[in-house]
Amino acid sequence: MNGIIIYSKKDYEKNRFFVEKSIECMSLENICLELVFEEEAYEKIQIMKKPDFAIVRCINPNLSKLLELYGIATFNSAKLSECANHKFYTYLLGKKCGLNVVSTIHSKGFPDKATLLEAFVRVNSKELIVKSVAGHGGSEVFLVTQNTVDDVIHQIKEKNIENKEYVIQPRINGIARDVRVYILDNKPVFAILRTSKTDYRSNFSLGGEVRPMDIDEKLMCQISKLTDNMYMDYAGIDFIIDNNDNLYFNEIEDVVGARMLYKCTDIDIIARFM
Repeated sequence: MNGIIIYSKKDYEKNRFFVEKSIECMSLENICLELVFEEEAYEKIQIMKKPDFAIVRCINPNLSKLLELYGIATFNSAKLSECANHKFYTYLLGKKCGLNVVSTIHSKGFPDKATLLEAFVRVNSKELIVKSVAGHGGSEVFLVTQNTVDDVIHQIKEKNIENKEYVIQPRINGIARDVRVYILDNKPVFAILRTSKTDYRSNFSLGGEVRPMDIDEKLMCQISKLTDNMYMDYAGIDFIIDNNDNLYFNEIEDVVGARMLYKCTDIDIIARFM
């Protein structure tokens, strides 16, 4: 049996441990796992011996679809990749599954001033979170108040990212706090609480503090509603937590990392995934 693991060239260096650990684990089972860069994947797939499986560690739903058309088992599936990497699709999935979701407005480009002012009323909040549908790790996320609307719009134009798709949501009351649940073979493995006292985002990559969190009945109920409707090989589910400890489904991380798990636990998640 042979497989490929796909990363973009820019992401490979910071994820070298994931790749090397994966190849090592597979070799112990006499399975050949080869690194293929995303930028070369389309050409390479056509000339190489067809792999039995592909571990897609880049955000490219179209590539996952192509792999599946070639009859290659793909982890995660193209269906999950497409849904998880578009925040409005993720919101619609959560709503369909009956999860607690944050009110969400979809915008084809960065919302103009009139749209933002209307959104404050529609979602009944004095603070809005505006984020691109494909951003990851807390990137392209903006906190907007009625006093900062003009400043944020100017900032977006300077960055030349106003033509992307965005979602608009109310900011959940409380300190920046959420829980990342790691899913393996469609079952929860572990949950990690992320908090930040200095930012409205709690991402680990942005300096958020992390610690283990129990998966209680309330959290398990929300997880099950999602996994009953969308199969996940190895992914992360994020829930925002408000001042009253209510959970709100936020995102699915398709290309989920492993750094927090290795920091907080003795779980060798990469070996278990392989």
